Amino acid sequence: HAGPHRVTHDDRGAQIHRWHAERDDAQDLPEARAALRDTRSAAWACYFRVVLVVDHAPASRACRAALDAARALKWSPDPDTLDAAGDEVRRLTEAFVGEVAVKLGIEPASLDAAVAHTAHVGV
Repeated sequence: HAGPHRVTHDDRGAQIHRWHAERDDAQDLPEARAALRDTRSAAWACYFRVVLVVDHAPASRACRAALDAARALKWSPDPDTLDAAGDEVRRLTEAFVGEVAVKLGIEPASLDAAVAHTAHVGV
């Protein structure tokens, strides 16, 4: 199983792909929608694992914020807004990983120490 960070990243990518496919009337729109359903299902499964296993309210809230922001990508009115919103999903996902790291007492190697610190102090 992929971890919540990876799954949220994949969901973000699937949301962005579907956004472009819908606006471009792309031939792969059915595949883009199917991929989004798959990644969304995996992302929510990971969310519930975080809630149940990590048992850390700030991590659960941060994970939910990233999922909600990824879902909202579909409402972006233009590519620039979509890009900015996608960056926000990435930032929220990193904050989530930082919260899990705080709970576990580790510093994730894939993130800047500043990201983990920002998540820890709630900035």
